[in-house]
Amino acid sequence: MKIVIDAAIPWGEYYFASLGEVVALPGREIDAAAVRDADILVVRTVTRINRGLLEGSRVRFVASATSGTDHVDQDYLAAAGVGFAAAPGCNARSVAEYVLSCLCVLAREDGFALRGRRAGIIGCGHVGAMVVDLLEACGITCLVNDPPRARQYPRERAWQTLDALRGADIISLHVPLVRDGEHPTRDLVDAVFLHSLDPGVILINTSRGEVVDEAALAAFLEARPRAAAVLDVWRGEPDINTALLSRVRLGTSHIAGYSTDAKLRGTCMVHAAVRAFLGAAGGEPAAPSLPDHGGGTLRLTGPEDDTDAVTAAVLGSYDVRRDSASLMRILDLQEDRRGGFFEDLRNRYPLRREFPALRVNAEHCPDRLVRRLHALGFQMVKE
Repeated sequence: MKIVIDAAIPWGEYYFASLGEVVALPGREIDAAAVRDADILVVRTVTRINRGLLEGSRVRFVASATSGTDHVDQDYLAAAGVGFAAAPGCNARSVAEYVLSCLCVLAREDGFALRGRRAGIIGCGHVGAMVVDLLEACGITCLVNDPPRARQYPRERAWQTLDALRGADIISLHVPLVRDGEHPTRDLVDAVFLHSLDPGVILINTSRGEVVDEAALAAFLEARPRAAAVLDVWRGEPDINTALLSRVRLGTSHIAGYSTDAKLRGTCMVHAAVRAFLGAAGGEPAAPSLPDHGGGTLRLTGPEDDTDAVTAAVLGSYDVRRDSASLMRILDLQEDRRGGFFEDLRNRYPLRREFPALRVNAEHCPDRLVRRLHALGFQMVKE
């Protein structure tokens, strides 16, 4: 049994070694020659799964340790009798925390309060739903648009049209990349949509780069100096639009979902799927212990303003400015080095724990603040 895996999948070799011979390769080096004699293939988004990669191979099952699946030709896999599994929702909390970190940074830098703001959430699967939960815990009203889900679950939420979102203070994108059909998302955010938004809107894209017309966004930002864009995803990755990067308030290297917790979740989910496909018996490997949160215990001395306390906890856990500063260094590089730099930022991404890994000592804080921080997922302690 030969299992080819993307070398950047955390703990991949540890988890899959008990199932067969493991060959770990950089994702962009997984080509037809590399998988020809493989039985199982485990990838991330950088590897395109299609006929060109798999035809003539003996691959029987493909797993993607990712929430999104637009890099996978599932119709081809079904026709070829190749099994498939992904890890939906593995990075939902990580992306939602990224969104909240961005908003806390902008609120602090621009001097506005999050409470009372209105956010338009476009796409409400695992990630969008988690974004709604965290933003509502901060007092932000969320208007949610997701036509396919609204059709399937009409009573799940008070679904909104895109038109209803256009007066929102914040627009956050959480849709899959869909190129055709009844509800395509490619270029969903185009010039017409952008110029219908509030002049001071905050636009956040953590979905896929192709969802936003980048030329239209650049023109919009030039014409609307009060508007702010936060981009984690880009067209043509890793060769991104650096002219647009220079215009955004925060820009990162497709790492919103890259918390260490999310990566471990994804690995565990696809490992379980491969085991199920193989009918593997016996115990699973023990889950690795993750390092403690680097920040230790955050002490809130109180009585603090709730907004300041929430911002301190969020940024004490994850401050997106570090990742944005890292990507901004790409602007100083020669063009032929930029793609490799972008890839390195992703492949060598440092430890990042999620909110539940941070202990917050709120001994002197009011109960309402303790409840709010607990709703965001923090470990609340009194010591």
